Amino acid sequence: MRLSRSLARRLATLRIAGKKIRSVFHATAPAALPAGAEELTRLSFPRLHADCVYWRNGTRGCYRLFWSDAGTFDLDARRGRVACHLIRRASPTTVEEVLRGPVCSFFLVEQGFEPLHAGAVLVGGRCVAFAAAPGAGKSSLIAYLVQNGAPFYADDILPFRRARGAVCAWPGLPQLRLAPPSLRALRWRGRILWSTRWKATLAVRPAPRPVAMSAIYLLERRAGSRAVKLETLSPGDAFAALVSNTRNFAETAARRLQTQLQVCSWLANRVPVRRLIYPSGFPHLAEVRRAILEDIAP
Repeated sequence: MRLSRSLARRLATLRIAGKKIRSVFHATAPAALPAGAEELTRLSFPRLHADCVYWRNGTRGCYRLFWSDAGTFDLDARRGRVACHLIRRASPTTVEEVLRGPVCSFFLVEQGFEPLHAGAVLVGGRCVAFAAAPGAGKSSLIAYLVQNGAPFYADDILPFRRARGAVCAWPGLPQLRLAPPSLRALRWRGRILWSTRWKATLAVRPAPRPVAMSAIYLLERRAGSRAVKLETLSPGDAFAALVSNTRNFAETAARRLQTQLQVCSWLANRVPVRRLIYPSGFPHLAEVRRAILEDIAP
């Protein structure tokens, strides 16, 4: 398959955590996996009529990611390069999601980061992060906060890394993606870079430097709730929540797990981690914003 020029251009170079991943698209089939390749995970998505398999191919930092509705992605995470061998009827949406999701997460792990499934903004020059399962409203809340003066920092993948006895957040992909209904409800005033049937990508630019953490909120949107509620987690519960919100469950090598546990333990013991329970519906986001600002006020 040949991608449209616009899609190939925007996926050619991805920037995350101050580093670059370069994608090259091939019309040829991928080479056979080496004999020492290790299968990491195999998943099926019946609703999407798709399957995926990930391998560590025997060379440090090199992975193969196969998606049945897109093709094969051979990532050299140490060099920041990915060879994309697409099937004839590849889904452009899946191609984009694989590169911006799993490929980035494997790249970050190899570079010594822990990728948290979270978005973030800056408040007072420090990072305020929001972690949750897909569909919990992270991107909508971040878009609302950005429209009300908070600088954007990350959406969907937030990299962390331990350095000099501390853990800092690093900038995510320079994108904020919203479903069309959310875009309309929030009355987004900024520039829309491109749009598909499922997502619109908005013009945002994260700060180019690592920053200290101020707080991490675990979003829990409840249809029956009538007010915003904050619950502080114990360090043990915070640690478990952070580990469960990783953006990469497949890579379980000892080196990665050591990094993950160190980062999550440090955060759980030094940064407030709170469950943020709030009513469903866009009109409640102003109340959520007030509660967050009051919570992190000095």
